[in-house]
Amino acid sequence: MNIADTMQKAHQDNGNREKSPRAHKGHKKPKLSPAEFLMKQKVKKYSRGRIPDVSHIPNSKGLQLRNALKSNAEAIKVSAVKAAEVEVLLPAEKGCIELDEPHMRTYKLKQKDIIDNVDLNTAQKAFELHLTTFGPYNINYTRNGR
Repeated sequence: MNIADTMQKAHQDNGNREKSPRAHKGHKKPKLSPAEFLMKQKVKKYSRGRIPDVSHIPNSKGLQLRNALKSNAEAIKVSAVKAAEVEVLLPAEKGCIELDEPHMRTYKLKQKDIIDNVDLNTAQKAFELHLTTFGPYNINYTRNGR
């Protein structure tokens, strides 16, 4: 049996593997925290295809192939995790401030309220301006914020 036959057999058998009976008898999976659960869902969203199973390739016949498939599988896992982590930094949507209550005005919002409700990248750009020396300062803003 050559390497091509082994790969074809692995490709056919990959979806037909049965779970071991041990997995159902008293072995419970540990419960995930909400953050871990969300991260796992995001990783599943960004995973690209199936991860190849290399357990069927014997070491004597296809060591180089086995190592290449292992590194490929690891790269697939790492790329999915990195894509899920980077998603946090992406802005949800560009736009404006929308208030829950119609009678509330945007100029009464505190900066802390805005920081708590924007994406991580925007929240990191917030700053406080303390000008304690050289007297009082006045700043006039136009309606467009300049």
